[in-house]
Amino acid sequence: MWMGQGLGEEEVGPPEYLCNDAVREGIPAVLVLDRAKEEEVRLQAEGSAMIAWVDTQLKKVQVALGACAGQCFIC
Repeated sequence: MWMGQGLGEEEVGPPEYLCNDAVREGIPAVLVLDRAKEEEVRLQAEGSAMIAWVDTQLKKVQVALGACAGQCFIC
């Protein structure tokens, strides 16, 4: 029923994904490509977050070094 033709429509063959081997083989490849693109976006966001974190930590170290300038902690 869900594959049935409507009233007044001319008959058409089955959809390409059912009858064309190349299309059926291409579907998983497209899904893999989509997942790879999504992963690339996630990795770029994670890389940006890591860079921001390192920048923050570097600034904290610089502030700490500035506060300790000239003091001897070993003595």
